[in-house]
Formats: sequence, structure tokens, C-alpha cells
Amino acid sequence: MPEAENIPHRLSRLITSPKAYARQKSLLAALRWLRANQPLGRAEIEGFDPFWLVTRHADVSNIIRQHDLFHSGDRPHALVPKASDEMARALTGGSPHPIRVIARASIDRMAEHGSTCDFVRDVAIHYPLHVLMQILGVPEQDEQRMLKLTQELFASEDADLGHSEGENGDPTRHAKELFRLLDEFKAYFVPLMERRRAAPADDLASVIANSEIDGKPMNHFEAVSYYVIVAAAGHDTTSSSISGGLWALCENGEALEKLKADAGLIPQFVDEAIRWTTPVRHVMRTATADVELRGRRIARGDWLMLCYLSANRDEEAFDEPDRFRLDRSTLGSGIFGLGVHTCLGQHLARLEMRIFFEELLLRLTSVEIAGRPQRSASIFIGGPKTLPLRYKMI
Repeated sequence: MPEAENIPHRLSRLITSPKAYARQKSLLAALRWLRANQPLGRAEIEGFDPFWLVTRHADVSNIIRQHDLFHSGDRPHALVPKASDEMARALTGGSPHPIRVIARASIDRMAEHGSTCDFVRDVAIHYPLHVLMQILGVPEQDEQRMLKLTQELFASEDADLGHSEGENGDPTRHAKELFRLLDEFKAYFVPLMERRRAAPADDLASVIANSEIDGKPMNHFEAVSYYVIVAAAGHDTTSSSISGGLWALCENGEALEKLKADAGLIPQFVDEAIRWTTPVRHVMRTATADVELRGRRIARGDWLMLCYLSANRDEEAFDEPDRFRLDRSTLGSGIFGLGVHTCLGQHLARLEMRIFFEELLLRLTSVEIAGRPQRSASIFIGGPKTLPLRYKMI
């Protein structure tokens, strides 16, 4: 069996550079080259443990399905610097009606801005957060605190959104920042959990607070982990996909007219918007046994980066992957994970997006980009961070 072949150092640096995910052009070109020339290779770069980079859609899907062979819990779920990993070791399923009401209120807010707005900051980041906070049972007056924490958690590598010093910042400082944020989540959610245990309400916070594992109540760490997943992961990914979808429509006027003429196309537009945006850029897996993949020996304990951003632009899986197409079927694409790793919030995310665009397209008569959109500099979860628009609404 051939020895592990390292991918070019320049490409390894690009894959681990948050700024590359903001610019994307050079990153997508590098991923295209890797799919064609080195779909599986080792990345060794200062500041990170070595890992395998998996860029082909078929390989990513295959690994996700084999939960027993490729674990997600043995090491960090996302690519993090060694400092984060070392600190972690040292510390040893809503009703559509209220969602539609929230969607209409969000679109009303867009209309109140007149004919221009930054769609991300003025609309997109608030809509899914409000949905999730209502489901979870977080008071509306606390939503701004949750917004600040979720943005800093997933965009801590972006100097505009978090407290990072950028791609050349100190990895140890970045790790400390992540743990500071998790402590802030804990400081908020532990008292909420205790209140819901004492007096349950009709919300998800009460369900989590009073759930049991193997007949025993969840401990603080387990409960807070669920709260953070609900509050954070479902917020950023959905807002990014909504923003990315509208960005694509601004650049594809024909697709916008088709959607306005036939709302039945919105569900497949939603799937294509998620593929196009790919708000979850990668996930990490750890091999639990020696295994062969594409003729290479993956050793037990090896770390693998499943590059969703590459898989969702794979020429073998999608016709014209670099084009936004309404007539594309993305079923089985692995966008939300597969098998036991299927995203539990995928149905809510699709529902939120479908309802939002159903309501928006009823009122939007024209829309165009009115400035320079920017993506967040984040290698894990991200999407547009600014989307300046000019539009007319009824």
C-alpha cells in the first residue's frame, strides 16, 4: 500500500486559513485541483495536528455513513489548533404558524429600512435566532446576548465578528477565547436549566432540563452542550444559507423570476442555496481502526477532515457545480450529514428557509447587490457576513 502523500504545503496553509474562506476564489481553485490530482492526502502544518484531507463527495459520504469506523467524539468536531485540543483534554426536533409570523415580522423590518439594507446584519441573523429562542424558551430580551455569543463562537477567527487577531493570531489566545465563550454560555444556561427543572414550561429548555440518560438526569455539561447546539448551530447555519441564497438570486435574475412565478420551486431552491453556501465548511472524524481509503492506509487514531465545501462542488457528484441551478437535485448530497450524523435540525432549517422565501417573494419586486458582499473568515461554520442590497417591495 502506498505511503501517505502530503498535500502541497501551500494548499495546507490555504485550507487552514480563515481568510481563504472569506475570499473563496483561490480556495475553491485549490480544492478543484485536489479533487482532480490528490483527493486524499495528508496535511501537516505548524500549529495543527496532522490530518487527512478528504475532498471527494463520494468519500465524504462514505466516511459519514461508517460511524463505527470513523468517530466524531474522540477529538474535536471541527479543525482546531493544537492549543484548543490540549485545553479540552485538560478540562476533562416547531409549528409552522409562529415561524411564518416571525418571517413576516423580519420582512417588515427589511421594508422599514426603505430601499437599502445590509441583509445579513439587518434581517438574516435575527430571523432564525428568534425562531430558535422561542422554541427553546429564551426570553426575547436575552436574544441580543445570544446573538453576540453565537457570532463570536463560530466567527472567532474573523476579526470583524469575534475577538481574533486574524489568521496570524496566537492559537493559544484563540483557544482561550473559545473556552471563555463556552463559559459564558454555561453561565446563562445552567440557571435556565435549574429554573426549568424546578418549574417546567412548554418549551425545549424544559425538555432538555428534565431529560435522562440511562435513567439518570443529564449533568450540567451534557445539558449545556444541548443548549449550545440548539442556540448556536441552528442559528448561524440557517442565517448563512438564507443570505447565501438571496445573494445567488441577485446574481441570477432568471432564477429569481422563476421563483416569483412558481413558489413550488422554493423547496429545491432551498436545497441548492444550502449546497451553494455550504455553511458547515467541514467536520472532523477519527479512525477507530486501520482502514484503506483510495489506496492509502489510514491508521487507527488518524484525524480526517471531511471537506464539505469541496464535496458540494465535486464535478463527479454535480453537473456544473460552480453554477447556481434551480433544476438541480441535491438529495443524498450529505449537506446535513448522513446516518447517525444526520442533522437533527435539518427539517426546521428547511422549513424556516422555505417560509421566509415564500413570504419575501410575495413582496419583493426587485433586488440587486448595492456594494461589496463579504464572507466570514471562518474555516468551520460561516457564510456571508455583509450583503448590501438595493430593492423595491410592496
